[in-house]
Amino acid sequence: MKYTKENLEFQAAVKQEQTRRDKDKDKDKDKDKDKDKDKDTTTHSSSGKRSAEAAPSSSKQAGKRRKTENSSTSENTKIELKIPDVLRTKLVDDWQSIVYEKHLVRLPRTPSVTTIIEDFLQTQPKSGALGDVNTAAEGIKVFFDKALGSVLLYKFERYQYSEFLKGSTRKEISDVYGAEHLLRLLVKLPDMIPNTDLEPDAIEKLTHTINELLRYLAKKSETIFLSEYMP
Repeated sequence: MKYTKENLEFQAAVKQEQTRRDKDKDKDKDKDKDKDKDKDTTTHSSSGKRSAEAAPSSSKQAGKRRKTENSSTSENTKIELKIPDVLRTKLVDDWQSIVYEKHLVRLPRTPSVTTIIEDFLQTQPKSGALGDVNTAAEGIKVFFDKALGSVLLYKFERYQYSEFLKGSTRKEISDVYGAEHLLRLLVKLPDMIPNTDLEPDAIEKLTHTINELLRYLAKKSETIFLSEYMP
């Protein structure tokens, strides 16, 4: 695909946004350190006052502990994705083809999201952790089926989506779309998952599987992504 001025500008914007996020993370870490220092100072200065007061009830203490634990959980479950450069380029090419060139992905896609995930699972080590990967991969497929129509399509694709559904006998969207839309989902999941009721342990396992799947997509990028879109 030829890189236009708009394409290069968008790619630069993607890299700039990543740099900005990295800087924001560093700032957040510095703020957390400053907060910890302030807490230590406050604790020492008010220790004498607390000794003269009645001790809080056990129920209040438990409530405070739960609140602190929940706060720590939300901070520790941030999803960090490692997106290979080849996939960043695919995202830019995908955006360029649809938004600017007004081209579409021909449906149904081969391989489909379902097939990609099944093939990915075949590459995973046969160990005790495979069950966790299977569960997380199935979760990704469920996310895809629910999210495609609402958050994964560009405006230009919506008519094709609605028309295809009218004449399709396939039950799952993941049997229709392929790597292009799966990649869109994977990079959006860090913003979607915190709004779910998943436990921290499940989020950690899901994050691991997402990064493994990203590596798999990068490795197979020449064969599972479209080289040309449909005019």
